[in-house]
Amino acid sequence: AGATEAGGLGVEEVPVPPVRRAVAIAVPGFASLALIWQCFMTAEQRNTIGVYLWVANLNWGEFTMAAVFALLACLAAGTVLGSLIAARSPTPGTRTEGGKVSVGILAAVSLGAAIAGLYAVIASQYFVGETLGRFLSWALWPITPIVGMAVAMAVVAARQWRAPHGGWSALLAAPTGSIVAATLGMLLVQYALTARRSLDTALLIDVAGRVGGLLIGVGVVMALVQPLMFRLILSAPLVVISAAIVGPYSTGILGVIYALAVAVWWAARLWSRILRPTQPAPPGEARVLVTGVRPPGGGG
Repeated sequence: AGATEAGGLGVEEVPVPPVRRAVAIAVPGFASLALIWQCFMTAEQRNTIGVYLWVANLNWGEFTMAAVFALLACLAAGTVLGSLIAARSPTPGTRTEGGKVSVGILAAVSLGAAIAGLYAVIASQYFVGETLGRFLSWALWPITPIVGMAVAMAVVAARQWRAPHGGWSALLAAPTGSIVAATLGMLLVQYALTARRSLDTALLIDVAGRVGGLLIGVGVVMALVQPLMFRLILSAPLVVISAAIVGPYSTGILGVIYALAVAVWWAARLWSRILRPTQPAPPGEARVLVTGVRPPGGGG
């Protein structure tokens, strides 16, 4: 109904996703597995007076980022598969091309949220001293804004209001540079917080932690802005702050900040590529829009 009312404006044929789109699936997928593995292996379960169990060195920010990357990997996979099915479909079915893409996005949202919840369930069983509710809070609440943006994308795709240039798989491919920087940063931070220290290694371990915080700030900046000049301006204060606040009680803050940065990235893509796309108009048409005067030799 939406495509019919719009008269087909802005609707493009869904292109076949290139092979390089697999990188957008593999990078966040492996990043999620690496973070959740280190989170489990470096945390220590301790016993107090033979009765009360509690967990030390549990990096809540790392746990949150693992859930975020699991969702991003599922969204990349769902979008690519939906676009591939829509592009390869030989005959039109009951769903439009955009509808097939929207089904892939919604299925990916469900799978990503399920994996985040599974992380919480496994962690609550692995760490007896922590309740399931706390793990669910750190896994599900930070990804809620990303889920909202993805559902909005699915609605736009299903209604076929607009099709982004290059296809949906190109639009929703998460920035791999940001993911790699943030993952390496959090791995270094957790290493610095849990490594055994000595007089010879204490300084190097502290430097590794600060470098990790700096990389997390770089990942946040790369997700928030695209132009290089804006990245340089924003990274100056942000990376210094993220490196300065690295500590056992601030990792959760860093993880939530990165999750919010990814949500902002999705919101910016939705606004700039779908709701208010900026496409250059032909020179003659531009003069008509600006001045209201027909160009010489122009039509009626």
